[in-house]
Amino acid sequence: MKSFVFMGFLAAGVVSGHGISAASESLAYQCNLGDGFAFVQTIPEEGRAVYQGDTGNLNLVPDGRGGYFNDLEEVSFADQNGQPALYLGDVAFACQLAAPRPTRSQTHAGGAVGGNETRLNAQGQSLGGKLRDGPGMNFRQTGSLAEGTWITILTNTGVRFNGYDWFEVATDRGQRGFQWGGIMCSYGQQIAGIFEQCGARSAQNPQQAANAAQQLNVQGQSLGGKLRGGPGTNYAQVGSLTEGTWVTILRNTGVRFDGYDWFEVATDRGQRGFQWGGIMCSNGQQISGIFQQCGSQPPQQPVQNRSTGSAGGWMAFALAPNGAYGHGAAPTQAGAEQFAMNYCGGPQCRIADTTQARCHALAIAPGSNGIGAGESEQAAQGFAMGWCANNGASNCRIEYTYCQ
Repeated sequence: MKSFVFMGFLAAGVVSGHGISAASESLAYQCNLGDGFAFVQTIPEEGRAVYQGDTGNLNLVPDGRGGYFNDLEEVSFADQNGQPALYLGDVAFACQLAAPRPTRSQTHAGGAVGGNETRLNAQGQSLGGKLRDGPGMNFRQTGSLAEGTWITILTNTGVRFNGYDWFEVATDRGQRGFQWGGIMCSYGQQIAGIFEQCGARSAQNPQQAANAAQQLNVQGQSLGGKLRGGPGTNYAQVGSLTEGTWVTILRNTGVRFDGYDWFEVATDRGQRGFQWGGIMCSNGQQISGIFQQCGSQPPQQPVQNRSTGSAGGWMAFALAPNGAYGHGAAPTQAGAEQFAMNYCGGPQCRIADTTQARCHALAIAPGSNGIGAGESEQAAQGFAMGWCANNGASNCRIEYTYCQ
């Protein structure tokens, strides 16, 4: 365990036997990360805790001082003197106990507890509706989910209402709460207490069925760009991947943009989120909705940086904040940059990209641009469109392409 993770507790002199390890019951905590929430479930009877964040679930083990930790991922948690805190690296986030779960003997306006909770951790979708802080209509609303929102169905609470059960769910954006199974669908299997399997409503909602996710779990690479909290540029950025980062392509969300689909991906370092298929490649097979198959060698440098190819000569783009641009090609890098600056023609022009690839392309949109390089015109333009779109623009177009 890295010592800095618990430095705050040691300095305060409060490490004692009053921590969470002394608790005999499982407790759930909600931790405020500023731009979202993470959750920690302590399970003393199993000698562990579970951290759930944007990147998925992570097991934590007891540290012997009243807390739990995962040394590899630098995640730790402790509740000392009623002040629970989550540490991600050396940054602390305050936590609080989540709403208590009902016991078997409780009854609610929304129904009666029918039995013990059943852990599921299955994928599904909300068909739209309110998210509550407990399994029943009398619990307060904590949020709402749009139709088609992908969720992880964590547990069946055993609370039945009007023929369906209440489930605890979590979204990819960090929302967590309870939703009634009558307004949910489960992916891949029919789950008792839930309205139906996802994709079965084609007669009622063809677009919903068309967008049903496809589980993949195949290897691929990111060609560089933003990792988002959901399948679209309107979702918050949760990270970024450099070109050549190996990813597990978990599923195709069915959300299409500019000719390619959005995919949920995970990296070997525990990052998890959504990336656009136009800036990805798949290993070993061509996957519909992804730009291309990965080559035998992983890319070595970002698209918007220097790249090498078989052409031998150099090309360069110069850009200015007012939208002016210039492109140059020459046997040397300095010569190509000089031509690009001359054609750009303004004091604010700066060299944005140089390459020795065969083709060079520029995509533009109001407030955004993207530069791509590749061994074919299609490849260069695909990279350019991908960078432009991943910067948040929705109406990118190819402005200029040159192949040497």
